[in-house]
Amino acid sequence: TCALPICTVISFDKGGAWSHLKPPKVNSFGKAYECSGKPIEQCALHLHGTTSWDFYAPFYSSETAVGLIMGTGNVGSQLRFEPEETNTYLSRDGGLTWLEAHKGAFIYEFGDHGGLIIMADDLKKTNQVVFSWNEGQSWFDFTVTGTPFEVDNIITEPNVTSTTFIMFCCTLSICFLRASRTSSSAWPTIAGPQVPT
Repeated sequence: TCALPICTVISFDKGGAWSHLKPPKVNSFGKAYECSGKPIEQCALHLHGTTSWDFYAPFYSSETAVGLIMGTGNVGSQLRFEPEETNTYLSRDGGLTWLEAHKGAFIYEFGDHGGLIIMADDLKKTNQVVFSWNEGQSWFDFTVTGTPFEVDNIITEPNVTSTTFIMFCCTLSICFLRASRTSSSAWPTIAGPQVPT
């Protein structure tokens, strides 16, 4: 928790003027937020940054995935730190508008210049990844394995142009890397767990 309320603001003119992030119109279930209809100061989107890295994935963008930004946070009057208040958000227009991509806090990565997005639960064990082929307009669940694991991070090569991802995962007894190679014409295939030697 923090001593002072934390709010997220954005500038589109190199810091000349700042404004609150406009919240999505509806959540990922298509329902209005509790604060909908209130002034922006009471109903804005607030995102976790690098100072929250120990708890939540910070907002993220890449110069090769133009316009895409993802982040974890909440809609309300200030940034919340409770897991049940934290969800995953996506902008396709450089932060001008936002949508709630998924309920809960997820870790994410872009591939194929942002045409492919992959993410996994960041707070609890999972056996699935969630991915989108169309910049987050629709999402698909993919079961990776029958055994739940903790995802520490998902990465790809630095230019985010590849469709190969590496997940850093841990179970109770081992940590492993899992590679996923995907193409625009096929569903992803996931390699089995690899025990470090």
